Amino acid sequence: MIGQRELIKKIHGQIERDKFPRFAILIGENGSGKHTMIWDIATTLGCAVAFVGNKVDEVREIIDNAYRVELPIIYAITDCDNMSSASANALLKVTEEPPKNARFILTCENLDNLLPTIKSRGVTYMMEPYSYDDKCDYIATLDKQYPDDVVDFVLDTASNIGEIKQLLSYDTKAFSDYVKLVIDNIAEVSGSNAFKIADKIALKDEDNKYDLRLFWKAFKSLCVDEMSGDDPIKYGRAIAITGDSLHELSFKGINKTELFDIWLLNIRSEWL
Repeated sequence: MIGQRELIKKIHGQIERDKFPRFAILIGENGSGKHTMIWDIATTLGCAVAFVGNKVDEVREIIDNAYRVELPIIYAITDCDNMSSASANALLKVTEEPPKNARFILTCENLDNLLPTIKSRGVTYMMEPYSYDDKCDYIATLDKQYPDDVVDFVLDTASNIGEIKQLLSYDTKAFSDYVKLVIDNIAEVSGSNAFKIADKIALKDEDNKYDLRLFWKAFKSLCVDEMSGDDPIKYGRAIAITGDSLHELSFKGINKTELFDIWLLNIRSEWL
């Protein structure tokens, strides 16, 4: 596993001392390697792992199974940022009387999205940021060779391995050119044309459009490049606005369309 050295060292040490908890919460952005980390934990513990959703029926079913299993198993409940109160309450019961052979690991992006009662029962682990060298090491493992300008753009934009994979699944040069076009024209076009920027961005479940998080990260990265020019304050403000929008994006139940529109208006108000 690339990266996560200190976290792996910490968890492996707990496992060696038989101190790894029955109920854990693993926190990190999409693409940060939470699933890979859970596989590593399961392998080190020598147990099976079952990945399940966070719906109340699924949670109740695995809790029922947890008291029946005879072999050690980890139940990994994924994407718990959107877990309902009913699912959370079902989990609370199992933390009070933990089954003998089962452990539970919840994954989420933002710990603030979990109910306080769930947070108080679980031991939290934060995925580590990936260094520039970590990201280079991953790209070096790929079979395909990419142009230097594409590699530079990906390294500057992506925060983790999953985001590198997603960026390289695009026509990366076309995506980079699109973000540059937005930067060059967002304050020049009319208001109605500015909102057409969203036509290529996935504000709902749309596989054929660019991911909003990656669009904003690319926007920030390319604005950083512009800060060496004549108007660093302009681009510095845009970076701050976009950073705030990325933070808001991590909260439960956020309306992406509304958030994007607010971002667009804020950028235009700064740049017009």
